[in-house]
Amino acid sequence: LDRFPNEKTQWQDLDSDGYGDNKSVGSYKSDSCKTETGFSYLDRYGCLDIDEDGWSDLNDQCPFDPGIGGGASDINKECKITSLDTGDSEEVKGSLTEQLNTGILVAILALLSIGVGIFLAMQFSRRNRSISLEEDDDDSEERRNQWIQYYVSMGDLDKARELGWSEDGESGGLVAPAISNSQPASIEKEKPQWKVYEEEKAAKKDAAIPQMVDLEGIFDDLNE
Repeated sequence: LDRFPNEKTQWQDLDSDGYGDNKSVGSYKSDSCKTETGFSYLDRYGCLDIDEDGWSDLNDQCPFDPGIGGGASDINKECKITSLDTGDSEEVKGSLTEQLNTGILVAILALLSIGVGIFLAMQFSRRNRSISLEEDDDDSEERRNQWIQYYVSMGDLDKARELGWSEDGESGGLVAPAISNSQPASIEKEKPQWKVYEEEKAAKKDAAIPQMVDLEGIFDDLNE
């Protein structure tokens, strides 16, 4: 395959740098470095040129400084750049490190925020639960005293004692009522409103419970 169809003096380019491998007299731009891809063109063709100033590294006074080549005017000049420029890579590395550190910091702050939020939510829940329990205890104590008062007023002291009442008056300051000889002890006083409410509530609950079918009664009706 002819790599240079329009140039009769060149036809092969082993390193694919655009310069032909034929070095015979009169050949066009012969590659001085056949097996090394390069793009120098001022002092020789096809050799390495790191700073891309046209001078091959072999003859370049400052191979890393594009401002200084291999010409007569460049002799004894001080190279301003003496190595490959790594500034960009160092800058990129520093930027990546900074971004990584920032990401880690943000993640830590997010985790701390979540932890604080969970802790506050737990504390708030515990506080509400504690308040609810205290309110339930207060309500339960108040209802117990109401029942004691009711049983004592009805003369049913056994049930009052079951709820913690004692005759010395230490349980709510209630004492057993004196029962007159002329009045039976079984006279029922008018029930307080809270007592009526409790009984109605219990009756509704009992009514909501499904009753067992009386199969024996059904069979008796069928036999009749």
